[in-house]
Amino acid sequence: CCIVNLPNAFSPNGDGNNDAFRLLRYGQIELISLEVYNRWGNCVFKTAELTDSWDGKYLGVDCDLGTYFYILRYKCHLHTERLMEKGDVTLIR
Repeated sequence: CCIVNLPNAFSPNGDGNNDAFRLLRYGQIELISLEVYNRWGNCVFKTAELTDSWDGKYLGVDCDLGTYFYILRYKCHLHTERLMEKGDVTLIR
């Protein structure tokens, strides 16, 4: 129930394909937070809602192409411990 999948790239160019960075599969989890950081360590996106997604913008402005880093914190409904995953995603247009 606690398998989570996130894409390793997305292209927010408005073509309807891979336009947002979001959890693709998450089973029965409680999302604590999904945070996305740029290479300077600035948080460009943060949510605690399973259905929220990042559109590749920060404060309404398109972010630069490149690699961003995420931290995913969640709890599985079957366990009480908090889990954390870290990774990266490439923003392409």
